[in-house]
Amino acid sequence: MSAQRPQSTLRHRHRQGGAVLLCTLAAAVLSISAIAILRAGTHQRQRINSLRTAAQARQTAAGLIARAEAFVHQDTAFAGNVVDPTAMIPGAFAVVTNDGMGNVTIAAYLYPGATAAAAAKRITLP
Repeated sequence: MSAQRPQSTLRHRHRQGGAVLLCTLAAAVLSISAIAILRAGTHQRQRINSLRTAAQARQTAAGLIARAEAFVHQDTAFAGNVVDPTAMIPGAFAVVTNDGMGNVTIAAYLYPGATAAAAAKRITLP
Protein backbone atom coordinates (compact mmCIF):
# COMPACT_ATOMS: atom_id res chain seq x y z
CA MET A 1 0.00 0.00 0.00
CA SER A 2 2.78 2.38 0.63
CA ALA A 3 3.80 1.97 -3.00
CA GLN A 4 0.43 3.24 -4.17
CA ARG A 5 0.55 6.38 -2.09
CA PRO A 6 3.54 7.91 -3.86
CA GLN A 7 1.97 7.22 -7.27
CA SER A 8 -1.30 8.75 -6.10
CA THR A 9 0.53 11.77 -4.73
CA LEU A 10 2.50 12.15 -7.97
CA ARG A 11 -0.70 12.03 -10.04
CA HIS A 12 -2.32 14.57 -7.73
CA ARG A 13 0.69 16.90 -8.01
CA HIS A 14 0.76 16.42 -11.78
CA ARG A 15 -2.90 17.42 -11.96
CA GLN A 16 -2.26 20.45 -9.77
CA GLY A 17 0.63 21.50 -12.00
CA GLY A 18 -1.53 21.19 -15.10
CA ALA A 19 -4.30 23.24 -13.49
CA VAL A 20 -1.82 25.95 -12.48
CA LEU A 21 -0.41 26.03 -16.01
CA LEU A 22 -3.89 26.21 -17.53
CA CYS A 23 -4.91 29.05 -15.17
CA THR A 24 -1.70 30.95 -15.96
CA LEU A 25 -2.30 30.62 -19.69
CA ALA A 26 -5.92 31.75 -19.30
CA ALA A 27 -4.82 34.78 -17.25
CA ALA A 28 -2.23 35.68 -19.89
CA VAL A 29 -4.78 35.45 -22.70
CA LEU A 30 -7.28 37.55 -20.74
CA SER A 31 -4.62 40.17 -19.98
CA ILE A 32 -3.58 40.42 -23.62
CA SER A 33 -7.22 40.70 -24.68
CA ALA A 34 -7.89 43.45 -22.13
CA ILE A 35 -4.83 45.42 -23.27
CA ALA A 36 -5.90 45.09 -26.91
CA ILE A 37 -9.41 46.32 -26.11
CA LEU A 38 -8.06 49.31 -24.17
CA ARG A 39 -5.66 50.23 -26.97
CA ALA A 40 -8.44 49.97 -29.55
CA GLY A 41 -10.61 52.28 -27.45
CA THR A 42 -7.80 54.82 -27.16
CA HIS A 43 -7.18 54.67 -30.90
CA GLN A 44 -10.90 55.16 -31.62
CA ARG A 45 -11.07 58.21 -29.31
CA GLN A 46 -8.03 59.74 -31.02
CA ARG A 47 -9.59 59.13 -34.43
CA ILE A 48 -12.87 60.75 -33.37
CA ASN A 49 -11.02 63.78 -31.97
CA SER A 50 -9.08 64.11 -35.21
CA LEU A 51 -12.26 63.97 -37.30
CA ARG A 52 -13.95 66.51 -35.00
CA THR A 53 -11.02 68.92 -35.29
CA ALA A 54 -10.95 68.59 -39.08
CA ALA A 55 -14.70 69.29 -39.26
CA GLN A 56 -14.32 72.35 -37.02
CA ALA A 57 -11.51 73.63 -39.23
CA ARG A 58 -13.60 73.19 -42.40
CA GLN A 59 -16.59 74.91 -40.81
CA THR A 60 -14.48 77.78 -39.49
CA ALA A 61 -12.84 78.34 -42.88
CA ALA A 62 -16.21 78.23 -44.68
CA GLY A 63 -17.71 80.66 -42.17
CA LEU A 64 -14.83 83.10 -42.55
CA ILE A 65 -15.10 83.00 -46.33
CA ALA A 66 -18.86 83.57 -46.19
CA ARG A 67 -18.38 86.49 -43.77
CA ALA A 68 -15.68 88.05 -45.95
CA GLU A 69 -17.82 87.56 -49.05
CA ALA A 70 -20.67 89.43 -47.33
CA PHE A 71 -18.26 92.29 -46.56
CA VAL A 72 -17.19 92.40 -50.21
CA HIS A 73 -20.78 92.45 -51.47
CA GLN A 74 -21.53 95.27 -49.05
CA ASP A 75 -18.47 97.30 -50.08
CA THR A 76 -17.01 96.31 -53.46
CA ALA A 77 -13.75 98.12 -52.68
CA PHE A 78 -13.20 96.23 -49.42
CA ALA A 79 -9.77 94.69 -48.86
CA GLY A 80 -8.16 93.57 -45.63
CA ASN A 81 -8.56 91.05 -42.84
CA VAL A 82 -11.85 89.65 -41.58
CA VAL A 83 -12.13 88.09 -38.12
CA ASP A 84 -15.10 86.22 -36.71
CA PRO A 85 -15.17 86.56 -32.91
CA THR A 86 -17.60 83.63 -32.64
CA ALA A 87 -15.42 81.23 -34.66
CA MET A 88 -14.76 77.77 -33.21
CA ILE A 89 -11.02 78.27 -33.69
CA PRO A 90 -9.78 81.43 -31.96
CA GLY A 91 -7.30 83.44 -33.99
CA ALA A 92 -8.67 82.31 -37.36
CA PHE A 93 -8.97 85.06 -39.96
CA ALA A 94 -9.62 85.67 -43.64
CA VAL A 95 -7.64 87.90 -45.96
CA VAL A 96 -9.50 89.73 -48.71
CA THR A 97 -7.42 90.85 -51.69
CA ASN A 98 -9.16 93.19 -54.10
CA ASP A 99 -7.40 94.20 -57.33
CA GLY A 100 -9.87 97.05 -57.95
CA MET A 101 -11.04 95.62 -61.28
CA GLY A 102 -13.73 93.33 -59.89
CA ASN A 103 -11.50 90.37 -59.00
CA VAL A 104 -11.52 89.48 -55.32
CA THR A 105 -9.63 86.65 -53.65
CA ILE A 106 -10.57 85.48 -50.17
CA ALA A 107 -8.25 83.17 -48.24
CA ALA A 108 -9.04 81.72 -44.81
CA TYR A 109 -6.24 81.01 -42.33
CA LEU A 110 -6.81 79.01 -39.16
CA TYR A 111 -4.10 80.49 -36.93
CA PRO A 112 -1.92 83.60 -36.82
CA GLY A 113 1.28 83.17 -38.79
CA ALA A 114 -0.17 80.48 -41.09
CA THR A 115 1.41 80.41 -44.52
CA ALA A 116 -1.04 78.06 -46.23
CA ALA A 117 -4.70 78.94 -46.54
CA ALA A 118 -7.19 76.41 -45.22
CA ALA A 119 -9.66 77.47 -47.92
CA ALA A 120 -9.79 80.07 -50.66
CA LYS A 121 -12.35 81.55 -53.03
CA ARG A 122 -12.22 83.87 -56.04
CA ILE A 123 -15.09 86.23 -56.75
CA THR A 124 -15.66 88.30 -59.85
CA LEU A 125 -17.77 91.35 -59.12
CA PRO A 126 -20.05 92.84 -61.77
